[in-house]
Amino acid sequence: MSAAPPLVLALDVGTGSVRAHLLDTEGHRLASAGRSVPVALGADARAELDPEQVWAAARTVLGEALAHASPGRLAALAVASGLGYVLLDRDGSPLGPALLWMDRRAHAEAAQLASLLPAEQWYRLTGRSLDPEALLAKLCWIRTHEPERFRRTRCFVGIKDDLIRRLTGQITSDPTHAAYSMLFDISRRDWSDDLLRAARIPRSILPPLQGADTIAGRVSRAGAEATGLPEGLPVVTGASDGTVACQAAGIAAAGTAVNVTGTSDVLMQGIERPRFIPLRYSRAPLPLSPSAPQRS
Repeated sequence: MSAAPPLVLALDVGTGSVRAHLLDTEGHRLASAGRSVPVALGADARAELDPEQVWAAARTVLGEALAHASPGRLAALAVASGLGYVLLDRDGSPLGPALLWMDRRAHAEAAQLASLLPAEQWYRLTGRSLDPEALLAKLCWIRTHEPERFRRTRCFVGIKDDLIRRLTGQITSDPTHAAYSMLFDISRRDWSDDLLRAARIPRSILPPLQGADTIAGRVSRAGAEATGLPEGLPVVTGASDGTVACQAAGIAAAGTAVNVTGTSDVLMQGIERPRFIPLRYSRAPLPLSPSAPQRS
């Protein structure tokens, strides 16, 4: 009698929910579980998630999905999340709420950053135009308005990376989260010393990066006790949810494209290397005043 095929768990943190899916190696979904997590919206255009609520929801949905898995068949856990960042202290614990992509409080900081280097240089290094949405602008906001929090920051990671830390004890992130920070040189695929120097951001707070398909670590004894996952289970680094959704939709070669529609709407295309359009066609200048984030 042949052995039963292995199973994979996928954990996905969206803008306002956490979901777990149990899959076989052919991609068939065998079980799912989900829990909502409230997004805290502020009058100053902030948008935050409580990392403890995300962790509690993750523990719940993992337990519910695991109930459908036969012992010994689970091969790995893979994690993805919407773009958001958690600041960690020296002990690896979160310093306050996670900062979501839709948080636009750092309008003044984004405008100030834009004045430090030519717009063409920002664009050629990062592939993006400066916006309050960028993590770099938010870091500068925290440095100005919450200096003690900034001083205590040991590093920043993505929301899914904070879950990996809790499960494995390892602190790491992936290139997609780095690329959205406005501190990453997308052509060199490394952190940019020019941008770090211009923004006065210490290199010491940058997380180590691994490819999305690499093993970030294995479930620790504490992670196993908290979730019911097998101790030693490989946990895959993963990436931002839009990026892995594109992979699932079939973008595996240059020239293919997909429209990702959710809380935001994004058109993504696969290319072999960064391709820069004339800057006059890139994103419009920053508005004169910030607008509160809207939920769809």
